[in-house]
Amino acid sequence: MQGGIGLRFRVTLVAILPVVILLFVLGFLAYQQYSQDSFTKRVEQATALLESFAISSSVAVATQNLEGLDADMIRMAQVGGRLHGLVHVGMLDHRGRILAQAYARDEDDVIMTIPREIPDQEFYEETVRTKKGIWKTLVQSDGVPLLAISVPTVSGLRWGTLVGYFEMATFEDRMAQVMLNVLYATCLITLTMTLGLLFGLFRIVIRPVRALARAAARVRGGDLSTRVSIGRADEIGMLGDSFNRMTRELSGYTTELQKRVEERTQELHDKNQQLEEVNLQLGDAVKKLDELAKTDRLTNVSNRGHIIDLFEEGLAMATRRNGTFSVLLFDVDHFKSFNDTHGHLVGDFVLKEGVKRVQNALRGMDRLGRYGGEEFLVLLPSTDRTGATAVGENVRECIGRGEFVSPDGESVGHVTVSGGVATYPEDGETVPELIKVADSRLYRAKAQGRNRIVS
Repeated sequence: MQGGIGLRFRVTLVAILPVVILLFVLGFLAYQQYSQDSFTKRVEQATALLESFAISSSVAVATQNLEGLDADMIRMAQVGGRLHGLVHVGMLDHRGRILAQAYARDEDDVIMTIPREIPDQEFYEETVRTKKGIWKTLVQSDGVPLLAISVPTVSGLRWGTLVGYFEMATFEDRMAQVMLNVLYATCLITLTMTLGLLFGLFRIVIRPVRALARAAARVRGGDLSTRVSIGRADEIGMLGDSFNRMTRELSGYTTELQKRVEERTQELHDKNQQLEEVNLQLGDAVKKLDELAKTDRLTNVSNRGHIIDLFEEGLAMATRRNGTFSVLLFDVDHFKSFNDTHGHLVGDFVLKEGVKRVQNALRGMDRLGRYGGEEFLVLLPSTDRTGATAVGENVRECIGRGEFVSPDGESVGHVTVSGGVATYPEDGETVPELIKVADSRLYRAKAQGRNRIVS
């Protein structure tokens, strides 16, 4: 036992250690390259922002239009603050003195971030001396990182330099998260490979070697009928065959051994067939379980969890395609009275029969799900408010058309529904926002007398 554990450990160490080192080195190099490319892109984007305002700013400097220059600085701060994390921008003259400057502000006209430290006059003089833009990173005393970039501008005989400060905290947080993800992935791959190697070594080497050792001990004890079954064509399998031939020659049971091998082979084939059948049955069971997990057992439509998943997928697609998306949330009017008057079985029948009528009123691309109790949610992809209202009215009319008759012939009477419609992006941009709007309009339909759709 001790020899087996030692063999497994040594072989695993020799095999896995180089792989682990290689994985960590590759992960580190990939992170370094990604970080460098991301920082270069960050600098290029910031530089492009300053360059996009360079011409108009240089013209303002050349014409001594300080009001226009101030307006350019403010507009640049607004655009850059919203899109690129610009916190401060200034225009320097040829001596490095600030002619105009602006800070990024939020929608309430509050300055978003003020750099507590800025480069000294020496840095400003360096920016105006060079013909090319320069950049540098700096960390303020409170630990906030900034990226300083200068872009020289030229206009006639007058010239100046744009200098912008961009926040780097978001960039550094993203790089830290990328490094953490790379570390997690490397550790997971390493763990998986280690476990796979341990399992493979045990199956391929350790277990057959132990079997041969135990068989040799039995032969040494006088049991000449001992056999080993390796079942492989490699060196360990050859060793097992040699052992079996030796025992057959010693025992004289060659014919009996062949018979046993054939029987074992047939048993293995039968077991494999049985295993395949079990796997097929298990696969069918998994599919059925998945459907049950997504389906409401009473109405056979999507349950709340599944319809919300479909809602999020459809809304994401509408967002990517810059399209529209609507939802209809409706429930059965006075549903409690059906349960109180006729019993819960009749109430269940009303829900099931109502779902059948709704499905006949929907289009092929629409999706229906039970949101809870007597509430149902209809997803209407690529449908604006007008189209969604039309679908809602069609649903309301189909349910209200004709009496409901239970399976035992009891007349339940007419059933009506009330509903609310919400449309992306006018009424909201997220699933909770759209459901909240549709729900409020559903309650408005109730307050207005029921049996109506409010959009």
